Formats: sequence, C-alpha cells, structure tokens
Amino acid sequence: LLDDRVMSLVADDEQNLWIATFGAGLFKYHLGTGKIIQFTKDLNNQNSLSSNAISKLKQLSSGDLAIATFGGGLNILSKDGTFTHYSATSKGTSSLLVGD
Repeated sequence: LLDDRVMSLVADDEQNLWIATFGAGLFKYHLGTGKIIQFTKDLNNQNSLSSNAISKLKQLSSGDLAIATFGGGLNILSKDGTFTHYSATSKGTSSLLVGD
C-alpha cells in the first residue's frame, strides 16, 4: 500500500478486500489473484473518488460500497464501478449517516 494509515477494511462476497486509507484513497485487493486496484481522487474525472482521506467503509445489502470520507462527503461505489457522491448538508453537518 502507498499509505500505512489504514482506516477501515471490508471483505466482500467476491473475494475482494477493500482497504480505506487516510491519504492514498481506496484499494481493492482480490484475495484469489493478489491483484490490487487503487481508487483515488482525480480532479479531471468527476467519476472518481471525492477524497483520498477515507474514514469508514460499509458494504450495503445491494453489494455497493459506501465510502465515508474526510471532507469529501459520502461516496457510493456501485458494482459496475461508478461513484456517486453525496455532500454534507448546509446546516453544518460534518458527517453523514447511511442506513442499510
């Protein structure tokens, strides 16, 4: 990993271990093949992660991955690889709560 500050881990039902870091984004490690894919914020790509500082991961019942970030709101990574971003409200909320 490019960052040893691991904040959260989630194993999914497709043999992937999702690793959230504080500064290097999100990593998907396939337990069967050993292949690693890194997801990071890309200013030129709206379909990228909204922040490289991740606080928490949760696999939703749909199979999608909820990604809580520091300063970038909530990201949902769908099974097809698309990120959807949600921001904190204008009422000064610094975090978002997601029910499953």
